[in-house]
Amino acid sequence: HNIALNRIWHARLTKGNYGTRRMTSVTVNGLLLATTLIMLVTGTLNSHLLAEALGAEGDVLPREVHTTAAYWFLILMSIHLGMHWRLIMAEARKLTRLSPAIGGRLAFLRFVAALVSCHGIYAAMERNVPAKLVAYFSFDYWDFGASVMGYFAQYLSIIGICVFLTHYCLNWRQSTSLNEGKPKLKGRPSRVFR
Repeated sequence: HNIALNRIWHARLTKGNYGTRRMTSVTVNGLLLATTLIMLVTGTLNSHLLAEALGAEGDVLPREVHTTAAYWFLILMSIHLGMHWRLIMAEARKLTRLSPAIGGRLAFLRFVAALVSCHGIYAAMERNVPAKLVAYFSFDYWDFGASVMGYFAQYLSIIGICVFLTHYCLNWRQSTSLNEGKPKLKGRPSRVFR
């Protein structure tokens, strides 16, 4: 589905100049494709149906690789969303018929983003995400006493911090590259966090 929607982007991969943003985009998309293929293969190898058909015991390595790839997919997809956050927000504004956020609404949205980011840092440590990204510890078992809403809130906040970090880092990078070589004007408002 996504490949069909972005066929023009794929057709232009070999054309034009590769700046920082385009190189980052191609790298993230390539890694997303790789993690998707890894999850497809290791998911098939983990299948109980395949093990029964072959009469073999399931191996622990495909499961560990599958889990590690899934966590990398979560992070990479969040970075991908962050790279396109302006477009997502523009579409949301169009659907809701809201004007761009300014003043109090902008401050409130940034405050919410900061709260989500803080919870994302806590949740990443609580869920042991750094260790899972290097396959140091990948097995998780469902705690039946834990809150389901809390579980999803933690992972949404992990996605949130990756989205916000990517979005704001790209904005900062763009504003610094635009301002290189230009004299600084006093009293000029920064556009980094828009």
